[in-house]
Amino acid sequence: KDKIMRILFLTSNIGGGHTQAAKTLADGFSKHPLNHEVKIIDIIETFSPLLSKVVLESYLALLRHAPTLWGMFYDQFMEPKSGSDTTEILNRIISPEIMKCIDDFQPDLIVNTYALGSTVIGSLKQRKLLDIPAATVITDYNINSFWIHPGIDRYYVAADALKPLLANFNIPVDNIRPLGLPVRPVFLEAKAISPSEMRKQLELEEKNTILFMGGGLGLGDIMQIVGKIDKVLDNSQLLIACGHNKELLYNAQQLEVSNKLIPFPYTEEIDKYMQASDFIITKPGGLTLSECMVLNKPLALISPIPGQESNNQFFFLNQG
Repeated sequence: KDKIMRILFLTSNIGGGHTQAAKTLADGFSKHPLNHEVKIIDIIETFSPLLSKVVLESYLALLRHAPTLWGMFYDQFMEPKSGSDTTEILNRIISPEIMKCIDDFQPDLIVNTYALGSTVIGSLKQRKLLDIPAATVITDYNINSFWIHPGIDRYYVAADALKPLLANFNIPVDNIRPLGLPVRPVFLEAKAISPSEMRKQLELEEKNTILFMGGGLGLGDIMQIVGKIDKVLDNSQLLIACGHNKELLYNAQQLEVSNKLIPFPYTEEIDKYMQASDFIITKPGGLTLSECMVLNKPLALISPIPGQESNNQFFFLNQG
């Protein structure tokens, strides 16, 4: 009998893209004809559920009330060597709990889809406390030193143009693979269905359809933008993907517009709504941009989170 290959994914729910990337990759490995056993752990949740809750709530509060401050913090780590001492202290605090998970699962490969996982595992390998191949999947269209550690064996990036940026951090070019971001297979399945047919499946009207998205957290100036777009369109339907933002969903339901308005909460079938749309207006999250490219949808980018998303936006505008 073939040996089962165990793959451990380290991720975090701080921003939905990291967890979604891990789930997509894990699902792909679990369906592979060779035997794979996969496990996904939230690195901060594993260390401390309370800390995970505090970090997530603090992050969301920062994005809502002081996004520029977050952008300034993020940009401090765009250069090599920045923040390495602080990161190493954090690595050593968290690593004992992560080692327990590794000892329990005995993986043959570790894959990181969150920056902290990358540096924790890299640090353990560099200190000779761990001898397991490790790869990191960077889930944005930019490079930040938080992701980088010389102990990681291989990096997977979203585009070929990112290779020289990663090489600036002294990562050997042979250890960098530009394979794109992991997009769920359902997007390829959705692409095979015409927008008109998809509208029928979703019981939408057959008319010009615009989709507004603020990511899984439903962030951004969506209400104001919907109001402005409504004034210049007629005979259209405006879909608002509110994610987990209950306040946005409630406010959207109360909004008076001249076009048909359809706000909806978080759904696992966002691929269908995207394919049913003629145009998408969205925040520039890394995975969202990749999904739009798979569906070949025209899009406008709004309300980027300063830091990772503003850099994603810059990359797309400059890469055409």
